[in-house]
Amino acid sequence: MSETDIAVWDPDPETVADSNLVSAMGDCGLIDYETFHRWTIEDRAGFWNYVIRRLGILFVEPPVQILGSSEDVESPEWLAGSRLNI
Repeated sequence: MSETDIAVWDPDPETVADSNLVSAMGDCGLIDYETFHRWTIEDRAGFWNYVIRRLGILFVEPPVQILGSSEDVESPEWLAGSRLNI
């Protein structure tokens, strides 16, 4: 293992169990980080819909869709039709 591979912080098991990440994985019924990470990549709209609900973000006008159907990953259309009043 090289110096660049050394973790700066290695949380204890109790800290990990109490983390937002583990809580979110449980909410989604995903048992390990690799599965959770794969879901965030393969179902971006589903993941961000979950994040919006979990954070309690309220819209003046809710989005018609979370992520547009464009395959252009460099400029996706997010939250089409929505309006926020921050």
